Amino acid sequence: MTKSGKFINKWMKRTRMLFRLFMFKIGLDKRPVFAVLTVNAQCNFKCKYCFADYHKKVEKPLSTEQIFHIIDELDDYGVIYLNVHGGEALIRKDIGRIIDYGLGKKMFVNLITNGRFLKEKWDEVRNIDSMCISLDGREENNDKNRGEGTFKIATEAIDFALSKGATVRIGMTITHHTKDDLEWLAEWAKKRNIYIHHYLLFDQDNLSEDLRMTREENNEALRKLIELKKRGYPVFYSLRTLEYALNWPFEKLILRKNDLKDLNRPENFQFITCNYKTINVLVESNGTLRVCNATVRQGTHISILDKPLRKAKAELLDVDDCMYCYHLPKMEFSNLIDLRFEPVMNQFANQLKEDIKALFAKVKQG
Repeated sequence: MTKSGKFINKWMKRTRMLFRLFMFKIGLDKRPVFAVLTVNAQCNFKCKYCFADYHKKVEKPLSTEQIFHIIDELDDYGVIYLNVHGGEALIRKDIGRIIDYGLGKKMFVNLITNGRFLKEKWDEVRNIDSMCISLDGREENNDKNRGEGTFKIATEAIDFALSKGATVRIGMTITHHTKDDLEWLAEWAKKRNIYIHHYLLFDQDNLSEDLRMTREENNEALRKLIELKKRGYPVFYSLRTLEYALNWPFEKLILRKNDLKDLNRPENFQFITCNYKTINVLVESNGTLRVCNATVRQGTHISILDKPLRKAKAELLDVDDCMYCYHLPKMEFSNLIDLRFEPVMNQFANQLKEDIKALFAKVKQG
């Protein structure tokens, strides 16, 4: 496919997604639009905050044929946007075939990686629509989170992918080690004209104390992100999403049905309804469905290896009692699903800028 053809193809996919979000909003099509497919649990890094402890897991990965069958089911279900996740997805020998299979279904395919094997696997993944590479801050602080040498690996992978004309974003997890690196990383990303997804810790009871963030530290980080966003730095989330998280008035980060009984909600605070669990399908590496990464250790898992994916999803929604939270990716999703003007325009501008940059980078390569 030509460079301009790939640009047009990506925007045709995005137009389909926007149309489906509109149909979801008006109640005419409640099928999922997005999916996260965790293709393996194995990981070569030992990130201290890993939400699913992938580096500790020992399990047989799903076969190529099982992965293809899951993608077939996701396609039949209506999914357009596919996040290929791990563990570390590039450990799989068939990762190129998996990505190409999703692309063959006319899905928008995004790869999430730590970057370690990107150069070696580039020919297999070069057709990817976009990728997110994990990087948390300055070398010393990043490596406290993710392990010695991971800063060098991630930064070299980002620059390599950019040199190839790929659409790249950074995934930054904010911990006690990296909370003061927000502006540093924003400057680093701005020089490369790429965006940053920021993640707050949501399951701190299972983390070592040196990583944990107090509520005020989280709020300080959110205030800093809002400031950076207003100053034109490449913060991916909309102001509406960031301000909602900053104004969250409850002690609990996640509210379930029972938590709503006698809940003292300030009059000026309006919940954002979380539609993430209905419009997204999250497939774990062992062939189970769960609601989202924010509740992974406490969440219900339902197998799709012995029943149709749609049936398993319906069962999951029947038993899930998660109602509200301020998890940044989920709230940005929910604002988009609700077709809020500022978040929609924010994402439109972000992604148009990314794709034009990638197009011209490929043109320069010849």
